[in-house]
Amino acid sequence: NDRIACTCTCFCILIVSAAVAILLHNKTKKQERQQQLKLLPLPPMAPFTFLQIVHHLSGPDLPWFFLRISRTPNIGPIFRIQMHPLGSLFGRIITANNDNWGPTFVVTADAKLAQMILRDSANYKHPCIYGIFEKVGGRSIFSAEGARWHHARKAVSPAFHSKQIARMNEVVSCQIRQWMDNTFTPLYVKTGTPFDPSEEFLQQMLKGISLAGFDYTISEEELEMVLLELN
Repeated sequence: NDRIACTCTCFCILIVSAAVAILLHNKTKKQERQQQLKLLPLPPMAPFTFLQIVHHLSGPDLPWFFLRISRTPNIGPIFRIQMHPLGSLFGRIITANNDNWGPTFVVTADAKLAQMILRDSANYKHPCIYGIFEKVGGRSIFSAEGARWHHARKAVSPAFHSKQIARMNEVVSCQIRQWMDNTFTPLYVKTGTPFDPSEEFLQQMLKGISLAGFDYTISEEELEMVLLELN
């Protein structure tokens, strides 16, 4: 019994020692990684305050705002924007310079870089951006990560076969032609009636997804419910 107890004690000590060694190793690697990241230069800060950014992002200037920033001298296609209401003020007080303080977002206006980021499944999907997809379709390929993302990807991959893509393209093209012939041209072009392009295009996109992806014609009532959830 003493020998068994001694063996169990030694075994437990080995397990604990191994666990501690692994934790210390991971902590050391994490600290080294953090030190390496500190040495990397941060992208330049866009010359706009929090209120100015909110003003531009909430108005009609949204599609062109980031593009203009990327073309600003000494900024370039990768930059940061201030996302704290008092970031600029505290940045000057705490750091004693013109740097900003508080949370910032890194933005890229480089299409190829954005494509690489979106295709990398290891990138973190922030809930404030991707959480909207969970309101509509639950934890799906659009918002999932890790093993859940791989499982969802395998489930939907047959739907993106080349033959399916060709069929969906034809369905969507037919739907758009019908919209232009029956709605766009007679109601807006010929009469000159103003309309909201973003709302119209969003409706057509949802109809196309429903028809091409699920072979289901969504009704106007269902479309309004989906738009309400998205908003």
